[in-house]
Amino acid sequence: MSPIRVLIVDDSRLMRNLLTSIMQKDKEIQVVGGADNGIEALDKIRELKPDVVALDMNMPMMDGLSVLREAKEKSIAASFLVISSLAKENAQITLDAISLGAIDFITKPPQALNIEQLSEEIVSKIHVAYEVRHRPEAPNLPSALHDSLPPPPVAAPEAAAPQSVAAAATPVAPPQPAPAAPVRPIGRPTPGAVKITVIGGSSGSIQTLRKIIPYLRSDLASAVALVLPLPPFFVTQFALELAKSSATPVQEVADNMPLELGKVYLCPGGRNNVILADEGGGKIVFRLIENTTDKIYTPSIDVLMESAAVIYRETCRGMLVSGTGSDGVQGLTSIRARGGKTYVEDATSAVAKQLPTAALDAGCVDEALDIAGMLRVLK
Repeated sequence: MSPIRVLIVDDSRLMRNLLTSIMQKDKEIQVVGGADNGIEALDKIRELKPDVVALDMNMPMMDGLSVLREAKEKSIAASFLVISSLAKENAQITLDAISLGAIDFITKPPQALNIEQLSEEIVSKIHVAYEVRHRPEAPNLPSALHDSLPPPPVAAPEAAAPQSVAAAATPVAPPQPAPAAPVRPIGRPTPGAVKITVIGGSSGSIQTLRKIIPYLRSDLASAVALVLPLPPFFVTQFALELAKSSATPVQEVADNMPLELGKVYLCPGGRNNVILADEGGGKIVFRLIENTTDKIYTPSIDVLMESAAVIYRETCRGMLVSGTGSDGVQGLTSIRARGGKTYVEDATSAVAKQLPTAALDAGCVDEALDIAGMLRVLK
């Protein structure tokens, strides 16, 4: 395999040097150059033709979002990985970056020298970005299926017209509360109908879920729980986005929140795991618990899936979408062992196929589905 050609774009020379040192420890990565602003970055991309661009967001002359807009407009053939402190300071900027084509993001630590602690994540995501760059383009939602679905009630947020990062950092107002709807407690399982679908993913999962959740019907017959081991600030902003763009109610989980039919729940990011607990009398609630497992990333997909499988058995369904690692494989195994159906996103549509592949290799998957297939299963 030819080396992965990487261009590092950051206005800090120290950060460029630190990232270069991290990446070059991997023999398959070659850092071909650096740039300290967006204008220079675009010139270097044309000159050096990198496979992957490690891109800061907050830079002089031209910021990262403007680089991504230009790359999208000009169909520049490179994958972009956002490495920026603004990923934490303003999650909307990161969501905008993903809308504009960034494959994934990494949040810089407050102290530059601590970037070494993220070496494994940086190298792993460089490899994922390279794989995306060098494979046939995944199909979008087929038009026939798209036309058969009701449009989202409000268009999903798109990146705004070119502006500075400072302007983009304006806080997003939370959506106005919808009129109260009748509560449908999910209760204990009854034979047959699926009561809950637990969906897990990591790298690339945002892109997948944006093509699924806004197209679920308002009369969804089951509950959907999303578990993404991502930073809290990002999960919260993503929950707001989905709530605005979806006909189905979407909310971020809180401790002791009852589980209800017809709703989508997004587990909060952070150090806690999330489980489902049976309080008796047909009441099932979410619980946020301390991570006492060996799981590195929380909330753990396995932990939530296993708790759902114990309560709902054959009326629980599990699905793994784009991601890396193997968190979720054990969860699918538990669901399948109790008679529930299990699915993964197939390689044609997953940005990062390592997680779905790990589940397929473990033999715990009933079917691999593209975006259209996942929508058919969930409707």
